[in-house]
Amino acid sequence: MRYRLAIFDFDGTLASSLGGIWEAMSDTLMAFGYSAPSLEEVRATAGLTLGDSIRSLTKRKASKMQIPQIEKH
Repeated sequence: MRYRLAIFDFDGTLASSLGGIWEAMSDTLMAFGYSAPSLEEVRATAGLTLGDSIRSLTKRKASKMQIPQIEKH
């Protein structure tokens, strides 16, 4: 039997984007005066929206008005 299609779960199976996400979050949060999160803190936000991730990683210190600015950075 010949297969015509193969589907792979790329992120987390073939490769991991966690390192890149961690670097981007660290650089962005530090640009706004927040501490850089640990790799484990970023991993714990997997599956959350970007806004919820920012709230979590800033320990709820980012204001509602600041979150869209951080998201666009």
